[in-house]
Amino acid sequence: MKYTYDLTDMLYLILYRNTSVKDICSLPNTFSRLQIKRYVSKNTGKHEKKAMSDACWTKRTYLTLTNDLGPGLQLSLHCKSGSVDLGQQHLAPQGSWSFDFCSSFWGVTSYFCNVVWNGGNKWFDVYTGERDSFICGECGWSIRPTGPCRDHGGKVDCFPWNS
Repeated sequence: MKYTYDLTDMLYLILYRNTSVKDICSLPNTFSRLQIKRYVSKNTGKHEKKAMSDACWTKRTYLTLTNDLGPGLQLSLHCKSGSVDLGQQHLAPQGSWSFDFCSSFWGVTSYFCNVVWNGGNKWFDVYTGERDSFICGECGWSIRPTGPCRDHGGKVDCFPWNS
């Protein structure tokens, strides 16, 4: 059986065994920054490849947004953070879209979404580290005409649209 060194092993070797990063990267079955790793995607359930540079050093957060505007109402949404633009998404009634990210160690990560539908053009904070870091490992958002509602572990909190 092959042994793969994970982050904990590598930190132990660096901190307590005075092993250099160069030596660690030469160990068999150690992931380097550019090496690709297989994982099962949370969104599709399929095996996908992802660069180790995409690995989280903090907790990974998963968010799902669902169009609950009502029958026949299409939803366009555009979500961003300060440095990441997730692009425009179009959701049919009851359609969902998911994304994930690594939250900042300092708790300052934030994402907001602009939502547009026939009769509305609103925006809201889909994630703020201060509000959500201890609540949302996995959170679902129901987009309703009255405002977005967050479901986290069966507890639903509704928020007004931002002005």
